Amino acid sequence: MSSLFTWRLLFSLLLSSLVVCYSPTNNALSQEKEEKEEEELDDLAKERLEKEKEQKKRDKQFNEEKLYKFMVGRDVLTLPLFYISLYVKGKLVEGKLRVAIQTKSPAARRSLNPEKMAIKGIIYPLAVRMWEKGRPTSEDIRNFKIDAKAQLKIRYEELVKEVYIESIL
Repeated sequence: MSSLFTWRLLFSLLLSSLVVCYSPTNNALSQEKEEKEEEELDDLAKERLEKEKEQKKRDKQFNEEKLYKFMVGRDVLTLPLFYISLYVKGKLVEGKLRVAIQTKSPAARRSLNPEKMAIKGIIYPLAVRMWEKGRPTSEDIRNFKIDAKAQLKIRYEELVKEVYIESIL
């Protein structure tokens, strides 16, 4: 009987030692899992924040475009950005120009919209001429607007009201 008792005692001691030895490894494994999950959550949170920032930028740009369209009205035909790059006295001169054309009515803008390539063909040489002496001065800009308006009125006399420079870099 006492040998049975001894075996039971040894067996219970062996079991308790296994439980004690197993539980720290189990805790270590669970801690590692928790750390990995936290890292994944951090990565997911960072990724989510990045996506939110990108969406805010797109929303802001969209709202600015809508605000611009509202401010200038429905009669304005905007042209794509013109890139000017030429050498003046051995130095490279580069510029960007964005032009908008005020039409007499929304119907006039709609009829000029398919003619954008022809309008670009009129505006681009004038823009290059504006940069021929280097960076354009206020007088060069004024002359560009006058010449562009005159050229466009020759071709589209009843449709064009005014030529504006949206931006010049």
